[in-house]
Amino acid sequence: MELESNHATEILNSLNEHRKTTKDFCDFTIIAGGKHFPVHKCVIGSISEYFKKMFTTKMKESYLNEGSIKEISGPTMASIINFIYTSCIILTHDNVYDVLEAADYLRITTKIPDNFPRNGKWKYIPPMNTGRSGLTAVVLNNEIYAIGGRGRSNHFSSVEKYNLDMKTWIDVPSMNEERFGGSACVVDGLIWVFGGVGAKTVEFYDPATNQWQVSTNMDRERQFPCVLSI
Repeated sequence: MELESNHATEILNSLNEHRKTTKDFCDFTIIAGGKHFPVHKCVIGSISEYFKKMFTTKMKESYLNEGSIKEISGPTMASIINFIYTSCIILTHDNVYDVLEAADYLRITTKIPDNFPRNGKWKYIPPMNTGRSGLTAVVLNNEIYAIGGRGRSNHFSSVEKYNLDMKTWIDVPSMNEERFGGSACVVDGLIWVFGGVGAKTVEFYDPATNQWQVSTNMDRERQFPCVLSI
């Protein structure tokens, strides 16, 4: 007997409906921002390394039926839990950083959508090695570079690239400076990165030497600037 391909989705949707209404089969309650969120340990522990560790080690929450997370607000936690159960999430200018930082804190695997014009549909590719918000990205030599950004409490100088043929992320040497909200473009086979929050510096990456070099500073600090090559 072969089950329909959407069988697992239907089960998860049913559990989500129970969670929001009757609370049937819910065996744990997350408390965030003064709000209570009944959940199923097996569901949230299967996608969040944070919760998996909580439920499978000797942390006190492993034998309690509730736990508080002070680092995440109620609305943000609601969005995260909804994503866990449905794979859907609404990101806006107001919540995107909080949601991405919460996902990083809870160690939820982040997926980057990739559009394939052949069928007009979005498809997921493997997650980055490091969860990032406020990064900049460029394409060079059939590879996607994810540059800088920030985590929950720090800015990144690190860089990684996605090889479209190998379908894997590879770490690249870090920039000379941490950059959150910088911008980048490709000129003559070099990746140029400009500014960022609190930065007016400029540097470029040469894939031939696999090194970053500092260039001349801009006249003023620029965050999330728009840059282009012509």
